[in-house]
Amino acid sequence: MTLENMREGMQEAEVLVFLSAAVEKSADTLGPDLTGRCRQVFRDRLADYRENRRWPDWGGQLFHLNHYHWQEANRHAFDLAAEVARTLGVK
Repeated sequence: MTLENMREGMQEAEVLVFLSAAVEKSADTLGPDLTGRCRQVFRDRLADYRENRRWPDWGGQLFHLNHYHWQEANRHAFDLAAEVARTLGVK
């Protein structure tokens, strides 16, 4: 199970790096709509990260709840990456 979690985490990181590089290098090719949707993925993830971090009353240890709707967030990022790849002609 640990290796599966690591693999999923690496895939998630790779898709975010791909989207970031596409926006940075090919925003003109992607167009304003697709570029905006890519940027929104990062804004949404940052908002989730900020919203779901808590300092509990039971000792001050940092506790995060980053598991909320992660499947939907990942599905959206991977679907968007597929659309970006088609637009850029990446195979």
